Amino acid sequence: PMAVRWLQAAATQRHHAASMLLAEMAARGEGFPAKDPVRAYVLYDRAAVLGQPGAAEARDALGRTLGRQLSRARQLAEDLNPHR
Repeated sequence: PMAVRWLQAAATQRHHAASMLLAEMAARGEGFPAKDPVRAYVLYDRAAVLGQPGAAEARDALGRTLGRQLSRARQLAEDLNPHR
C-alpha cells in the first residue's frame, strides 16, 4: 500500500513517528502481508533510539511475547540501528 511506502521512506530518513506507526502496523499486520512481530520490534527499537515517546515500552512489551524470536529481533535491531 502507498501509505506503507510513504512511512517507510520517512522512517528511512530517521522520522521517529513514522517508525512508530510502521511498527504498530507491522504488529497488527496492517499494510503488510501478515503480522510481523520481528519487524515491529525492530521498528519500535528504531523509534526508541530516535526518541519517540512510548516506543521503548512498546518494544519491550512486544519482546516479552516473542519467545525464541526475541534474540533474532534484538540482533536485527542492533544491525539496523547503529546509532544506539
